Amino acid sequence: MLALDTTGRTGYLITCKKLSVSPCSIFLRHAMEDKLKLKYYGLRPRDTRALAMGFRDNTFITNVDLSYNCIGTEGIIYIGRALRENQHISDIVRGVCTGACL
Repeated sequence: MLALDTTGRTGYLITCKKLSVSPCSIFLRHAMEDKLKLKYYGLRPRDTRALAMGFRDNTFITNVDLSYNCIGTEGIIYIGRALRENQHISDIVRGVCTGACL
């Protein structure tokens, strides 16, 4: 665990590299704000896995909007695991994906 980085950026970037996913610039820019809006961002389960690592260590974000992304059950599991370790995030918005998630 990267205890010195309270933004979660370091763990997130390491995980992105490990999973070969492109980092989410919105997370990197807004990691020190209370709200993170990723609505319609095109997130998939692997992207969500990396984000969950960032969420795990972040002490700033309290509200996350993941609606209209194709994160699926797998992504929800990653987010759930992160929330077990992060007591700061108190509100997650997740709407349905209205298009085909290929």
